[in-house]
Amino acid sequence: MSSFASKAMSESSFLAGPRPIVPPGPVPIAVDKHYDFLDWSPDGESLFLGTSELTSRSWAGSIWVFNSKETQCANNNKPWRPQADECVVGASMDCGVTVGRFMRCPDRLVVGCDSGAVQVIGLRQYGEATKLEGEGSLSEHNDTVLDIDDLGGEGVEYVTCSQDKSIKVWDLDVLISTRTFSPAHAHIVTSVRAQPSQSKCFASCARDGSALLWDIRDDNPASKIMDPCGVGLTSLAWVDETNIVVGGVSGQLIVIDIRNISDIKFKLQLDHRPVHSLKSIPDNGLVGVCQDNSKVSVAQFEGESPQILYSNDSHGDFVRGLSWHPQNFSLWSCGWDSYIMPHIPRSVNGST
Repeated sequence: MSSFASKAMSESSFLAGPRPIVPPGPVPIAVDKHYDFLDWSPDGESLFLGTSELTSRSWAGSIWVFNSKETQCANNNKPWRPQADECVVGASMDCGVTVGRFMRCPDRLVVGCDSGAVQVIGLRQYGEATKLEGEGSLSEHNDTVLDIDDLGGEGVEYVTCSQDKSIKVWDLDVLISTRTFSPAHAHIVTSVRAQPSQSKCFASCARDGSALLWDIRDDNPASKIMDPCGVGLTSLAWVDETNIVVGGVSGQLIVIDIRNISDIKFKLQLDHRPVHSLKSIPDNGLVGVCQDNSKVSVAQFEGESPQILYSNDSHGDFVRGLSWHPQNFSLWSCGWDSYIMPHIPRSVNGST
């Protein structure tokens, strides 16, 4: 083996041990202006926020964890602009952050970056102080990581997709990639979502207008949900175990039963703007939607026809992140206007 090849292998993500990735230092003095994602911890006690500074000299991001008590003003239906001195912990990153979530527990995070890296970060308690410690960084995507989801099951398996047209399955307990599908689609893979109650199955969609169902136990793991339709697909979510909703650049939502893909079950036209993100409550029929505008909507896909239960246009810039609170099932949003807002659809709080 050449010295160049040997060096390349040693610098790959297949490391003897994970390298630290959270830059050391104090909490940043201010939260970046552009909020890109948020996620509630499984116990509903912590809120994870990813932000970016898109207009400064350097393109970078930061991550923040806030206690649920700090969100009290937002719980009173008021927009909330979090401040750096309110956080439990925060850190500047050495790259832009695009997606992130808690890993089944309130003290472990996974972040996808615009560098193509997937980073695992732990929250550690030292006396009264909480610190972020990098457990490892895996740089196997060749472009921005666009989505990440938990495959469930007994292991710590996650799936990611990227602008490099690939999909990767990860064992984040030991910090290695176990499966790679490249190219997974003919264009940028925009979204991946694990199938409820099926720990080895997930769906994906791409800018070529196709959607696929994957079962990583099979030798030929991909099967068709939608053929390329000429309209780029940008996000998807599971309505329940067999029905999936897909959104695209046209602003239309399409629901398909994976047991009968020849017929489209529902169509629902939103604003004529690209769908940016879909977040569902499986088996509830509720799907939160944000597009390339300032509106947050909640659609319900139960009964004879879909309907928009809720719509709010209070954000002052593009909405980028959505997360359902695990306890009260309110939908929380963040955007490039530097605000976080709660939303309570009618069917959740029981009003008419």
